[in-house]
Amino acid sequence: MKNRLLNGLDQMGLGGLGEKDIFANELEENAKNVRTVAKEEKEQEKSEVDFVYGKVYRCPVCNHEFKALRVKAAKPRLLSTDPDLRPVYQYLDVNKYDCVACEKCGYASLSGSFDKISDAQIKSIRNQISKNFKGISPAGDKYTYDEAILRCQLALANAMVKFTRTSEKAWICLKLAWLYRGKRLELIAAESNRFKELYEAEMQYIKKAVEGFKVARMKEHFPIVGMDEWTFDFLMAELLLETNEVQEAKRLVSNMIVSRQCPSRIKDKARDLRDYIRESVEGE
Repeated sequence: MKNRLLNGLDQMGLGGLGEKDIFANELEENAKNVRTVAKEEKEQEKSEVDFVYGKVYRCPVCNHEFKALRVKAAKPRLLSTDPDLRPVYQYLDVNKYDCVACEKCGYASLSGSFDKISDAQIKSIRNQISKNFKGISPAGDKYTYDEAILRCQLALANAMVKFTRTSEKAWICLKLAWLYRGKRLELIAAESNRFKELYEAEMQYIKKAVEGFKVARMKEHFPIVGMDEWTFDFLMAELLLETNEVQEAKRLVSNMIVSRQCPSRIKDKARDLRDYIRESVEGE
């Protein structure tokens, strides 16, 4: 039946609107909202285990086949990045899944370099790690922070005995600092007495990362752990600020700002960091 509420529009050439339901837009919008809410509710049902899977590895040291948890290619949404480049994702801390460890012999490494090992390094790991290694429990459906920290510490121990680059050892130290930060931020108020303990552990690894990166800056060629010179120096400035080496941080920031080679995106970040140092650290 034709809608008579708008029959006066016929004389203005808008009679077609008389065929429409007055509340059609609202009904359509309501349906759209229902679909949106349903989608959001479905998203909220997701958890950390939805974004990880067990990848099969064969250990190059002992030939044992095992599974290690990895983050799926379809990562959750990146929410933010800490000043020292720690990525913060929705649903999970991806940093927990950066290290791969053989449960049988104790060989462990950052996932990207797990298979990059020489015969001499294998011999060193067998003599200094595998010989005394007592094993670790296989992973469940996700890593706890304690499990992730243990695997990352094992990767650092391996890096030490196989004489990897200073920058890689420093990078693993920074990863460990990020893991302690993630664990600290996960604590509920009832456990707040552990904040200090975890913060001190985080800072211990940041200081070691700074120590290693300083040596790497002098002895290694760029890219260093995948970073170009300017990204590396900006990270160093942030880490130096965290370890209260303010003057050294200011020097790096100034060099970035005045350099003609420094990309504009890094310069902008350097200016923001300079302003932060002036206003919040030095109180100018």
